[in-house]
Amino acid sequence: EAESKQLLRAYGIPVTACEVAATPEEAGSAAEKMGFPVVVKLNSTTITHKFDVGGVKLNLHSRAEVEKAFVEMKESVSRLASPDGFEGATVQPMIDVKGFEIILGSSIDPQLGPVVLFGMGGSFVEVFKDSALGLPPLNTNLAKKMLQQTKIFTALQGVRGMKGVDIQALIDVMVRFSVLVVDHPQIAECDINPLIASSEGILSLDSRVLLHDANVKELPRPAIRPYPHEYVFKHDLKAGGCVEMRPILPEDEEMMKGFYSQAAWPAGCDPASPLHEVPENACRWPPVTSETDDATGRSHLIMTCFADYDRSIVLVAEMVDNGEKIIAAAGRCTKGHMSEDLTFALQVLPSYRKLGLGRFLLEDLVVCARKEGGRRLKANVHATNEGALTFLRKIGFTVHDTADQGVALAAFGL
Repeated sequence: EAESKQLLRAYGIPVTACEVAATPEEAGSAAEKMGFPVVVKLNSTTITHKFDVGGVKLNLHSRAEVEKAFVEMKESVSRLASPDGFEGATVQPMIDVKGFEIILGSSIDPQLGPVVLFGMGGSFVEVFKDSALGLPPLNTNLAKKMLQQTKIFTALQGVRGMKGVDIQALIDVMVRFSVLVVDHPQIAECDINPLIASSEGILSLDSRVLLHDANVKELPRPAIRPYPHEYVFKHDLKAGGCVEMRPILPEDEEMMKGFYSQAAWPAGCDPASPLHEVPENACRWPPVTSETDDATGRSHLIMTCFADYDRSIVLVAEMVDNGEKIIAAAGRCTKGHMSEDLTFALQVLPSYRKLGLGRFLLEDLVVCARKEGGRRLKANVHATNEGALTFLRKIGFTVHDTADQGVALAAFGL
């Protein structure tokens, strides 16, 4: 438990203080340093359910009580389990917070790899079985949907005079936990139970981590590819300031809505569409309404923002304009089916051209395509679009005629 809490703390998940003691005297000294009342818990790498073997002593108010609890715990564990199961004890502060007991855990599914669980926790977690499953890594939207699938979510918002918990803080802990699981494929099982959620905050009271056997040659992989942080680039602009090119996030939905309101439709970021300039009379992307939601609005935003990074890398150019974050350009490179070629498309909004965004974006897409193992990056371009063809040649692309009249193939060997 002590090591697991160190791991949780490293990922910004709130945990209680925890001191390991090998003797009754060490436990007593740790308790005096920490301040009473305290809890003494079994420290063991082999015993999971501490309560079953008398491995938890609550509400201890003096050094004498702590030392006595240590001795009694050692005797109880030796009798109910085995002497080898007792590896000392941990001393932790006694937390008296009224809140909801949550379980947050992960395990390995044979087909899907790591799976995250959220639900009602505490001693009756296996009785009520109120939980939801999700695939890591989670984002804030996915974590919130997991919350909403459980019955306890209604209570978390406040019930019978109890204040609601900080839902956003709980979501943040879920996201951080899912990143931890993905970052460490050696973890076979991990759970926080209970995770106390109250109006005062979120706090992990007990946790455990179980690792795969050291002899396992191939560790499970997550079904969803984690956010590719290696594809975040920063560039200084000609006119001053800087731009960040980064893979798109689900949280970019509102900014992408603003992007599409100024971009041509449907070419914006569609690999099947030719690279081109936006004419003055271009068809504008319609706002999301009940009439356009299923046709060209919400559905397209979801497909763009919830990217499958294994299939397609969508980069967006994030800038600050008049104190507001905006997306000024977007580009995509997509893997072909049964092919080593990647197809790309990009678009820079008219108001932000002449800043070098297009060149930065395309050069970054080349880096992405190369790291993804592609052989060639290519796109179909209108043969009459001399501006785009000249731009591509300057980057290092070769341009060829195709069988389709009026369409040229621009290709870059990787």
